[in-house]
Amino acid sequence: MTTLLEYTQIELLTLTGPEFRRVSTAPPRPPTEDEIPIIDLASIDKDLEARKTLASKVRAAAESTGFFYIKNHGISEELIQNALSQAKAFFAQPIEKKQLASRKIRTNADGWHGLGTTQINRTETRDRKETFSLRYNRKNDPTVSDGDTLSSEDDFAWDTTSHLPGFQETTVEFYQRRLTLARKMIRVFALALDMPEDYFDAVTTNPGADGLYVHYPATAPDALEKNNADVDVGIGSHTDIQFCLPVMSGLTLDR
Repeated sequence: MTTLLEYTQIELLTLTGPEFRRVSTAPPRPPTEDEIPIIDLASIDKDLEARKTLASKVRAAAESTGFFYIKNHGISEELIQNALSQAKAFFAQPIEKKQLASRKIRTNADGWHGLGTTQINRTETRDRKETFSLRYNRKNDPTVSDGDTLSSEDDFAWDTTSHLPGFQETTVEFYQRRLTLARKMIRVFALALDMPEDYFDAVTTNPGADGLYVHYPATAPDALEKNNADVDVGIGSHTDIQFCLPVMSGLTLDR
């Protein structure tokens, strides 16, 4: 028996304006390894030939699905779980506590964005998510040592979360490890594009590198079954403009 797939069209917000994609309406399922490959980064610090071999695998994945899992990336499972615990502790607070760290209080500061405060795609409902964001700050960059250049711009985020034991320390360390990994990956991307390995170094010295904790509250099953247009999306349909975006597994990919 042949199963006919059904599709719908979605509008994506992109850097250059709206784009439209046809995506399957089939229920989510675990991917196969050939759909989203697992790439071993054990050779990322080895000799140039080993890194070029790694780059060829990354290029193949980028040109097919655009997504891939990574392992042996250098970030310990203990740190990942500690960061998840800190994120859960922050988002589990009463809203009055989270509002202390609101970015509405300190414009352009690091901190909390509440539910429905963003709408990434104007053709859809407001985003049903809350975030705690940490922007790039030279003070948190493990490659920077010049104390005169360090900024205290993130003090607001830490002053308003100081009651959460270990929150700042874990969040900063997790950010630093991901920043280091992203810089290494961008060098791999350069090799994958047949460019010198250091081709993009200049744009990763003081990068627009954000670290986010994101919480998507559950939507009631009956609301999903009714396909209620008033139910907010987790986040609006969009394409990311970042060069390198390491995310935790668990997202749904539309194809």
